[in-house]
Amino acid sequence: MAEHEDDQAVLEEEPSSADATPPTGASADGAADGSSDAEGGDAASGSQAPSVGDAATEGQGASDAAAGDAEPTASPSPGSLDGVGGPIDATADPVIDPALPTAQPSGLADRDPVEDDEDAAMMSPRDPLEAASDGADGADQSAASGAPPADFGALNTQSSDTQRLLPIRIDEPTDFWSPQKGERKVRFLVVLGACLVFLPNLGGFGLWDPWETHYGAVTTNMVETYDWISPWWGYKEKIGTEKRQGNYFFSKPVLIFWTEALASNFFGRSEWSIRLPMALLAILAVFLAYLALSRIWTRRVGLLGALIMATSPQFFMISRQAQTDMPFVGTMTIAMCFLMLALFAKARRHTDKSFWAWTGAALAGLLLVTIPQYGLLVTDLATEPPASAPNPGLSWQLLHQGTYHALIYGSVLASILGWFGWSLRRDIQRRGLTQGVKDKWLRRWLMVWFYIFCGLSFYAKGLLFLIPGAVICVWLLVTVQWRVLARVELIRGIVIFLCVSLPWYVAMFVKHGNAFYQRFFVHDHFNRLGAGVHQIDSGTFEHFIKWLGIGMFPWAIFVPFALIWMFRLNTRDRRASNQAAVFVAVWFAFAFMLFTLSSTKFHHYIFPAMPALTMLTALFINQLLDDKTWLPRLVTVVGVVFFAALSWDLHEDPQHVRNLMTYKYDRPLPDHLPIDPQAKVSKSADTYTWEESTFWRHTTPLMRAILTTDAFRYDNWIPLIAVWGFIALGLFFVARHRRKGLAALGLLAAMFALWSLNYYMPSLSPHWSQKYLFDSYYDTCQLSENPEEIQTAYTPLLPAGLAASFGYNNKRVCHEDVISWLITWRGETYYSYNELQPITKEQPQFMPYLEARNHGEKFYALMERGKMAGFKSKLQRYSDKLKRKGQRGWRDVKSWDVKVENDESRFFQMVSATPVR
Repeated sequence: MAEHEDDQAVLEEEPSSADATPPTGASADGAADGSSDAEGGDAASGSQAPSVGDAATEGQGASDAAAGDAEPTASPSPGSLDGVGGPIDATADPVIDPALPTAQPSGLADRDPVEDDEDAAMMSPRDPLEAASDGADGADQSAASGAPPADFGALNTQSSDTQRLLPIRIDEPTDFWSPQKGERKVRFLVVLGACLVFLPNLGGFGLWDPWETHYGAVTTNMVETYDWISPWWGYKEKIGTEKRQGNYFFSKPVLIFWTEALASNFFGRSEWSIRLPMALLAILAVFLAYLALSRIWTRRVGLLGALIMATSPQFFMISRQAQTDMPFVGTMTIAMCFLMLALFAKARRHTDKSFWAWTGAALAGLLLVTIPQYGLLVTDLATEPPASAPNPGLSWQLLHQGTYHALIYGSVLASILGWFGWSLRRDIQRRGLTQGVKDKWLRRWLMVWFYIFCGLSFYAKGLLFLIPGAVICVWLLVTVQWRVLARVELIRGIVIFLCVSLPWYVAMFVKHGNAFYQRFFVHDHFNRLGAGVHQIDSGTFEHFIKWLGIGMFPWAIFVPFALIWMFRLNTRDRRASNQAAVFVAVWFAFAFMLFTLSSTKFHHYIFPAMPALTMLTALFINQLLDDKTWLPRLVTVVGVVFFAALSWDLHEDPQHVRNLMTYKYDRPLPDHLPIDPQAKVSKSADTYTWEESTFWRHTTPLMRAILTTDAFRYDNWIPLIAVWGFIALGLFFVARHRRKGLAALGLLAAMFALWSLNYYMPSLSPHWSQKYLFDSYYDTCQLSENPEEIQTAYTPLLPAGLAASFGYNNKRVCHEDVISWLITWRGETYYSYNELQPITKEQPQFMPYLEARNHGEKFYALMERGKMAGFKSKLQRYSDKLKRKGQRGWRDVKSWDVKVENDESRFFQMVSATPVR
């Protein structure tokens, strides 16, 4: 979310924390260090922000000379840094060596004897859960144990008393975060950079089989039928004696279909609109990652995290695929970033106008994701009473009529909003609209957004939404921060979560009952985790190591050391920046273990762990930049080895990048790619070149120019990337050029991302998308006129001319039938607008189709390569049989002219069959 326009004004109108008079009880050190900026320096003066690892142990051994202190803590011995070693220099950038041996600092006890009393004083009496948990937190330890902890932020200006409390637990903050100069411009550039990665050529090539077209076909039915409750996939009529192909689609929850349908209604149904929700979620996730990392640590950490996330191959490749992984991981990442901001970020000064603007935005967001759902319940959930009981009672109507569902959810939501209004009014009456009240409520709104996106995550991937809750529980266990539960809106948050995520699931149970439960929960959740349904890959701990390496190229070279560093984190260091680092580490470790233990494995199943790993990598790299020891050089030397291995692996197998976001890994890479306009489109084509192909005609001039650039060819580009990487690592090895080396590595990652999305994927699309096969069908068939209701259903809100620039076409149906011949590969359903007639079994279906539906007319058939001869033979045999029977339309058919209309795909052909009379 962008900052409010009045944020800069409040910085000018209100004194910063540096100028504020410390309250009674604040430490002398806290007052003296109050000029320290949350970003690690004075933005106005342009001083360098301290990096990860700076000021590791501030405040713990400092003199606690505040007035009224009953027991002053011991001062550090001369010449020591909090008793660890070295004089304190608040102006220097201390360097923390992760390899230093651990030691217990002298002069510090494991437990502050007055900590419980201080914590109790800091707590608000209106938090009974927090008050009741005093005894549960008795195991709290100071950060003094273990190795000198790596600090992940600037010097903390609060007293040692408040350092032990996370920002969410402080009622009246005295230490405020202030944005560095040009922060709005930086945030704009982060969003712009993400847009430049994820949006160009979004609809420039066809949807890929099988997932994009699978889910796109469900969305197509939703757009056409206006039924947004019950997803449907497949042909709706029965052919022959074989069971009907089409049925309700219970495999995936509804978020991907709703977002694609919304985009299709606005922009028109096209590749652009089907993929747009994934790209927008990726952009928002990258931006929220920047906000969280920059607010908790420094701007540099935020920029590193956003860059690494946006340019990691698995992240950007999945962002270009209209499948359920980005809706799930994107919403989960956004939710976790909101949670981190609420728990760990310093307070921010706000004007009254800014505060009310953020409050309105939070409430508007909650209403935006709930009220439209309740409207759908009213219009789409209306079950007819059974014939045996034509006048059912009230209990039956409450369950089966969407109006009652909407009233229940609306009443609960109104109660929650009413409580928020009453509680906010009470706080303002008691304390005034102070910065403390503003901070408390802004964190509360961040928690509301956390629960909203957890609810959307439930709509994206089902029960995997539990990952954020499980991560929180593990973090609480390892850090003993149970009192935080009193401030995370747990009860009201769960109610908000249910108001967001429950309506569709309840409606599906009402309409479809046990069939939905068995397919969605039993087969697609429990059996995938435990029984290995759809199993393709195997392996245990080592399985995802390789795919994290490919999926985070080139940043993976830092990952081994980042993970070693992760295990050295001190879980009892109570500073917010350290606790946030522990939280991210728990997030990664839990997600990695969960999907490693899953019986069903695809390469992309490790994706939920990747956002946390990118954040950990950013923190580690940020620390390396200012490290003056031997560690950066060791990391570089080992990184060169990893980089060489990954580069060689990519060079030897051009399908590694593709395999990050799809499956059917055994499909061979075609020899004939559309990178030379004069080359043949396939081995079987005699003189048919790419310049004459359907793919070329239906591709933009810009895309054709990219595809024909020799420098972008795989065998040229990967060696170029490798050489660039070695140069970047060479610069990184030299301390004074380390930032230049990192910049060169970032440029390499961005170039690889842009190349992958705008050259690599489009070059494979004639073979992994059925779009161009069906373009040939629509180019050569006789188009029929749509009924008025169908034309209206597919007409976008945008003017037709503008929508056409996004690839929009209204529904196209030909007079000639199109069938699939012994395949079910999903693309044929999407690109025929669900009109393709599937012949999945020749014996029970082909003859009935010809006799009852075709009547001896020209038709088209989509089939796999190598099946054309068998198809032609079967067609002639059945045609002769129908001719002998004297069937209508077959009496004068002598033979069939079967020819290939599109021969551009490595795996499929579009064939036309014309009767010769």
